[in-house]
Amino acid sequence: MDTKTLNRFRPSHHNGFFHKISCSEKRVIKEHVESISKELLRDKRGGYKDVGRNREILAIQNYNVQKGWGVRSTLYDGQQLSVIVPAQNEAKYIKSVISQARQLEPLEIIVVINGSTDETEEYAKSLGATVVLFENRLGHDVGRGVGASLAQGDILLFVDSDFTIPAQDLFPFAKAIQSGIDVALNKQIDPLTHPVPLWKYALNVACDHKKLETSSLVAVPHAMSKKVVESIGYNALAVPPLAQCKAMKEGFLVEAVHAVDVHTLNAIRLRGHFAQQGYPPTTELIVGDFFEAIHYLAKL
Repeated sequence: MDTKTLNRFRPSHHNGFFHKISCSEKRVIKEHVESISKELLRDKRGGYKDVGRNREILAIQNYNVQKGWGVRSTLYDGQQLSVIVPAQNEAKYIKSVISQARQLEPLEIIVVINGSTDETEEYAKSLGATVVLFENRLGHDVGRGVGASLAQGDILLFVDSDFTIPAQDLFPFAKAIQSGIDVALNKQIDPLTHPVPLWKYALNVACDHKKLETSSLVAVPHAMSKKVVESIGYNALAVPPLAQCKAMKEGFLVEAVHAVDVHTLNAIRLRGHFAQQGYPPTTELIVGDFFEAIHYLAKL
């Protein structure tokens, strides 16, 4: 049956245009969030595993930190920049990643080395990075939380260590925070043909940020102000969709500011990106993260 034709159009209910959410959309979103939240009463991740993360480490304050190089910059109108880089066996790229970051005049480049067995530590130190060393793997997202908890800058820029992004593509994120944006995202408009982009879009719409489309803290590079991290908590950074959801619902200004094609740059890993059945481990991890964000949203 063609219910669209039969259903009465009500301007007051269907007045959502462009990036504005209509009253009817808000009602449907609320119903979906409530429905999903009932399924999350026993497990806030909806049964999806939290693989490869050591969240408990964020409760520890006595980290093994070896201070490195930094400058007080004049690029950010008196504010200072901290660049945070989680790394595990990234000797191939860590030099170029740090070299590009240094061009931004950061107060510090914090490399959180976890579970590495190669020369990542030596290379990072040789280029003046502040090194935080862990023998065991933490997971990239936990590494970001560790780095943020130690950062002295007003602007926190997060990059990965398994591919190099040119300085000119990192600079817009730092400048966005200096200009008054609280969270600066990598601008992404991905086709909704995979569970991860679908969840990115769904969470943005549920948080009344439809204009962000599929832009998300799941993707690097991104930046945020120190005040955001202090408000949402360092622990939240271990689950990027949760951190983004908290920032949006706490009223911080979240914008997609610059597009970097990380899909092309990011390496495909057989163990993380493929599975004989069900979701690959990486997808399962991210989908579980979005369930955590919905669980938080439903409790507001």
